[in-house]
Amino acid sequence: DSKSERQTRGLIRAEVERHLSAHTIVILDSINSIKGFRYELFTRAKAANTTHCVVFCDTSIGTCKLRNLSREVDLKYEDHVFDDIISRLEIPQSKNRWDNPLFIVTESEELPCTGIADVVLHGKPKKSSLATFAQELEPSNSLFERDQTIQSVEKALLEAQRLGMVGGVVSVPGTDAQINLNRKVTPLELRRFRRQFIKMIEQSPISGQSNIA
Repeated sequence: DSKSERQTRGLIRAEVERHLSAHTIVILDSINSIKGFRYELFTRAKAANTTHCVVFCDTSIGTCKLRNLSREVDLKYEDHVFDDIISRLEIPQSKNRWDNPLFIVTESEELPCTGIADVVLHGKPKKSSLATFAQELEPSNSLFERDQTIQSVEKALLEAQRLGMVGGVVSVPGTDAQINLNRKVTPLELRRFRRQFIKMIEQSPISGQSNIA
């Protein structure tokens, strides 16, 4: 359940912070499927002025299912839990700064230990900033929450236009606020507004669905 997940992430985060320093190598072997949590770990590494990388074990869903079935009964994930984990997996992407450097390893490949060690031991730590420290105050799922909220607002606007509500008022999901939809807004404009808004809240972080919306 979501409450247990948040508590587990909190325990993991606390352990990472307890050991993290510029002179200690910390290996966090966990699912880390939520990109918002990976982002938070990334900011912790920046704040500690140390290096960071992500290693993703790229395994097929079929293989994962077989491995789950072969586990002892009390260690198996139930089918609905397994399917939920798979559906919510946000695969790391090297274009995301919090997932970079990224090492993707398949079952048929050997772990690139030399490359990982080179990044960890000889890589250049990313400089922290005021925004980094401000981000530490956000919950671990803040990035996911932000993206979901923005998407819900965009969908509300597009749906209102589809229903011919241009010239009317659109309720903002998650808040009591309303938008006067005076003209049609194109998907291209929405993407531009999204980029501008994300840039703004990265400079002055906010959290909470209603505040973001």
